[in-house]
Amino acid sequence: MSMKLRWGILGTGNIARQFAPAMAESRRGELVAVGSRASAAASDFASAFGLRQAFGSYNDLLAEPGIDAMTLYSMTFCPEKFMLQFPDLRTSDRNRPKE
Repeated sequence: MSMKLRWGILGTGNIARQFAPAMAESRRGELVAVGSRASAAASDFASAFGLRQAFGSYNDLLAEPGIDAMTLYSMTFCPEKFMLQFPDLRTSDRNRPKE
């Protein structure tokens, strides 16, 4: 049996709450961690969806070596500036307009 892809989720809002149960049905991935700007929100989300880890900052989640992939569900987040801090990460932005 192959290992599942370990996912982290940035944000705890409505769309994240829809993504989490869908990920539980995945045969190839598992949601293992959540990051939020508020520790309490991350802890509540992790408890609600049975996640192993909750981070009170996006930086801490992105720095976690046990995460293979991330998904972002935060409207207040500025990914371009933030992602410059993590040059080794690969990003996929299918909705970005072509330049």
